Amino acid sequence: KRRPQRRSGPASLARSLARFAGMPPKRAQSTSYVVRARAEGKWSNDESSIFRVVVNTDLAQATFHVGPNHLEEWNPAPLGSYFMKYLRGGSHIHIEFELASPLLWKGALQLSAEGLAGRFTAPGGDDAQPQRIIGTVDVEEERPHAFEVPRPSRSLAEKLAAGPPRVAWEPPSACRRPDGSGSVLLVGLAGASRLGKSTLAAALAERLRSRGRGAAVVEQSRFERSIGSYACSAEVNEAMYDHPSAVDWSALTRSLSKTIEDLASEGTADTPAVVILEGTFALWAPALCQPMARRLLLRGSQTEVLRRRQASAPLAEPFVEHVLWPMWLQHGQPQVAPWEEIRIDDGTEGFPVPEALVDEALGLLGLKAGVADASVEPPAADAAGTSVLVES
Repeated sequence: KRRPQRRSGPASLARSLARFAGMPPKRAQSTSYVVRARAEGKWSNDESSIFRVVVNTDLAQATFHVGPNHLEEWNPAPLGSYFMKYLRGGSHIHIEFELASPLLWKGALQLSAEGLAGRFTAPGGDDAQPQRIIGTVDVEEERPHAFEVPRPSRSLAEKLAAGPPRVAWEPPSACRRPDGSGSVLLVGLAGASRLGKSTLAAALAERLRSRGRGAAVVEQSRFERSIGSYACSAEVNEAMYDHPSAVDWSALTRSLSKTIEDLASEGTADTPAVVILEGTFALWAPALCQPMARRLLLRGSQTEVLRRRQASAPLAEPFVEHVLWPMWLQHGQPQVAPWEEIRIDDGTEGFPVPEALVDEALGLLGLKAGVADASVEPPAADAAGTSVLVES
């Protein structure tokens, strides 16, 4: 359902900026989610200091355009990482982002029908100090709430308030290094629930093995456990798996290391074996993403994800509306660049996996038949050289 566009005015901008400064006025919760919005503002009086962001929460996408070199629609600013989350019941969207080289901006913003407000820092020159952005917003589409917001159990609420866990991992020596050493390539495959990650990963591994190449899959779902529940009605509770805290990262990283070590003898520096880490949060933890030779994201619409989910493993509709997708927006987006994307069209089926999809994925991962393995660039070195400890 679409509603008329709403444009913000000067007074609402002042209120928005005040909220960003930590002085939010008390307001009632919204009864609708922002789906599509276009925001534009400036960070200085210079005519070229234009900042524009286009948000589509139905696709979990945020596209940034900044002056003077990235203003054309076909030339967005390169993204390093981002995530978004709903505030005030869905009427406001909070986005934290990093723009990749050569910009290297890092910042956060909030947007709503009342306006755009945010800050960013950039290395060098006058932009080394935090810059403030204010602007206007066109809300192009909203989705009214269909159900009441479910209530988390007390223990779950405490875990969510504590935030995601810290993830640390030191890749085994067999994992491909920036200098080209190592006999195993690690690649990541992520996507929202039921978009076909597991079936595609299995098909990729089978195709590689059919060529005589060592390949294995590590599935995130094997290390998940419920961290609480949401009360969706008087009689229906849904277990919570859709959060990074639901993953036993210690067990997953041990399994990932062992899988890489077990495959080491099946690969060489010229023709490495391949380990695929797949899961909803496979591209979430930088400690795991940074050693990856390639990263692949399956991007599908909320409509398609919910269609597939409800057809295969139905969930209570209040949980689907207010928990499943908002958690994907906040924790499912890639946190290390670069990554490749495959768009999963609405109305398609993930099983059996189309051969064309397997071919496309192999090409994006640099593993297509006839393409030299040298085309797979080794991962960039992190600050510590081999080991990363980050808060994810």
